[in-house]
Amino acid sequence: MKEKGEDMKNQINIGVIGLGNIGSNMLSELMKQAPGFEKETGLSLKIAKTCDVDEKRKTFFPFTTHASDIIEDKNIGYIVELIGGEHPAYEFIKGALERGKHVFTANKLVISKYGKELEEIAKRNRCCLRFNAAVGGGMGLIDKLVSHEGNATHTIIGILNGTTNYILTKMHEGFDYEDALKEAQQKGFAEANPEFDVSGKDAAQKLAILISINFKTFVEYDKIDCEGIQDIKKEDIDFAKDNGYVIKLIAFAKEYDGGIEAWVKPVMLSKHHPIASVNNEKNVLYMIGNASIKIEGEGAGKPTVASIISDIKNVSKGNKEVTFFGDKHFKFKPMEEIESRFYLKFYGLNSPGTLYSLAGTLSGENINIESALQKAITNEKFVPMFFTTSKTKYSSIKKVMKKIDKKKLKEGIAMMMVDF
Repeated sequence: MKEKGEDMKNQINIGVIGLGNIGSNMLSELMKQAPGFEKETGLSLKIAKTCDVDEKRKTFFPFTTHASDIIEDKNIGYIVELIGGEHPAYEFIKGALERGKHVFTANKLVISKYGKELEEIAKRNRCCLRFNAAVGGGMGLIDKLVSHEGNATHTIIGILNGTTNYILTKMHEGFDYEDALKEAQQKGFAEANPEFDVSGKDAAQKLAILISINFKTFVEYDKIDCEGIQDIKKEDIDFAKDNGYVIKLIAFAKEYDGGIEAWVKPVMLSKHHPIASVNNEKNVLYMIGNASIKIEGEGAGKPTVASIISDIKNVSKGNKEVTFFGDKHFKFKPMEEIESRFYLKFYGLNSPGTLYSLAGTLSGENINIESALQKAITNEKFVPMFFTTSKTKYSSIKKVMKKIDKKKLKEGIAMMMVDF
């Protein structure tokens, strides 16, 4: 019996929903790779139908503005969803799987929120849901996590967002935040509205997917404590450089005694750590288990297309019996219980006694101060004051932030200092 979407000539009929940058690149790349694909698999590729709500994106392939024309077409067995967002993407993916069609997507929001449900629908209807492109683009992180299950990975450390990594790299080169963001936008590494990336939410969605797959559970991304890079200033970058650190937006997860610690935050990372030198728009995943495994590469753009095509090829070859999610249950470790060394920056009144007052507030919470520095800036009413602490709980740091004398101090930033 032929697979759905294959005709008597062993042809795979593909429907593409969403013809933005990735979707249009997908069409051209599929056609470019079609001869090699047929030679390798014995199956020819055909773009049976394309869909977008914007008629201006119409191509020379059969076109519709209604996704249902693809989802309900009995001759189409492979569907690529590239519209992004939660709705109606979720409904499109679900509808296709319910009709027994293989679905390929880069939609990290839908997978991080509905992945387990959609995987179960796919199994019931004997079809596949593949989403390698949702995390790490062409790096194939999801397949690598599955293939490395024997490593018993207990800790995941990643740089999962190319936009923020590019901005922070440029800030380490001397740019301020706004100029670094502007250059990232000009080079296509940041959206016109970058909030989703710079807030850490993009990385949190990706981390949720990786946690779910690695620990055979299912975690929704809003359970992950998340903080962005918007408040980082040049003086923070300079302090890090002067003390042997780099600032990176880190996605972190670790299993412990039936629980999981998980967060996405900017941290001061030791410059000697294996991922500290991963710069610009690159992503990296560092897995610690029986062995330490580092995977580095580009996370967006053309690699996303390559990842989807790789998924299509794997399914067409019959590699279909893969389970990504599981039923294990873990408690999330509250962020307040997490211990770390900390970097603290405040803006203090430029007068005698301010630094002393702040040091007293820290000691009042039993926080041991490793170093303290007040930056001298002439004729400024408030000046930066920097502290580093011994290992302490996040809850103590939060208490200090609430207790500072608002007349003498303006709240700055608290950042973990880690070498993992």
